[in-house]
Amino acid sequence: MAYNRNSAIEVFVDIETVPLDLAADVLSRFEEQYEAPKNYKDPEKIAQHKEAAKAAFLERYHFRIDGCRPVVIGVGLVNAAGDVRVTQFHGDNPKKMGGELVDWLNNLGAPWRFIGFNSKNFDIPILALAVHQSGKQLKYKLGKWDAVDLMDYPLRGYKMKDAARAYGVIAAEENGSKILEWYAKGDWDSILTYNEIDVRSTAGLYLGLSALYNLL
Repeated sequence: MAYNRNSAIEVFVDIETVPLDLAADVLSRFEEQYEAPKNYKDPEKIAQHKEAAKAAFLERYHFRIDGCRPVVIGVGLVNAAGDVRVTQFHGDNPKKMGGELVDWLNNLGAPWRFIGFNSKNFDIPILALAVHQSGKQLKYKLGKWDAVDLMDYPLRGYKMKDAARAYGVIAAEENGSKILEWYAKGDWDSILTYNEIDVRSTAGLYLGLSALYNLL
């Protein structure tokens, strides 16, 4: 559906995920692909290098749509006064969360666009899978150029926490590596708080950057 992109509702988005259990073929894929550096001769040194390479492989895998699942979806709207209102969907059922997101977006009653941080490579593909699994239909869909990824432009190379502090907007004290620890403890309050701060950080950065950049 064609529409004026400048009139789309700006939806700030951030998700938190936990790793999926590894399928047997994932580790075998690493074993097939791994090659020790040709100048390594010491078996102990090769073993250390392999462990480090395996850890890096698994970390990348757990950011793929087939390597993780969402446990919190946070979306935010900014009102005329500049206040951010955050809505969150959370739990262990991505299908249900995807359906709740569809209902929320449809209730906006107008075209919308996602604004996130590393959203094109992470949040949006995972959200697309959750929406697909829900079986529900969106009234308006995300066009190719309708998503704004602040990490892609103009904050390439920056971590969100560092950029947020530079712009004087709220930033989480912890980092995303704590999510799995909190999840294992059943500490939903900490996960939800972290997610809400990230949504607010994204909104604050977008508003700050918009003073100079045309991000649409």
